[in-house]
Amino acid sequence: MKADGLSADELDDIALDELSDDPEKDDAYERATNKTVVLKDHLEDYLAWCVEKNNLPKSIELKRIMVRQFCNHFIRLEKVTEQTVMHWTSERKVNGATYPYL
Repeated sequence: MKADGLSADELDDIALDELSDDPEKDDAYERATNKTVVLKDHLEDYLAWCVEKNNLPKSIELKRIMVRQFCNHFIRLEKVTEQTVMHWTSERKVNGATYPYL
């Protein structure tokens, strides 16, 4: 279809129509085409970066817990706004680099 001159947007519309009956395939398509960012997809990359920056094992484990909770709450990047993050962190009393309430 691309060779027939369809634009990227038209191809995207066709793909979304075909996948709309299956939420798992639709979600996979959105991830593959970078239409959405699912936060948990990047959790291990972030923690590996923390290891490279010589974070202590205890600190990495605390980050793993907090970031997993964050990812489970917000799920997709588009749901993350400054206001929602401030609300989420204030509920958990997250202050800077400390994690008093897990």
